[in-house]
Amino acid sequence: MIEVLVALGLPIAVIAGLATGGTHTAIVVFVGYVCGLSILFLPPHWMSAFSGWRSSQKLWRERMASGFYKTLLPVKDDDDD
Repeated sequence: MIEVLVALGLPIAVIAGLATGGTHTAIVVFVGYVCGLSILFLPPHWMSAFSGWRSSQKLWRERMASGFYKTLLPVKDDDDD
């Protein structure tokens, strides 16, 4: 919810920068705002991606231990000559 509210502030900040200082200020405000969003909100996304990767490794290990992959048909590729 906070991310949405902060992201909705971007157009307002750019319009305020355009009104007070012109195009150059609006571009600087836009770039600064996007960089700030990246610094504040990307680390939680990175951590959730890392967590998802770790849990997928756990699932893979569980399936290997249970013999799940032994039930699948073998796949023949070009390197199996």
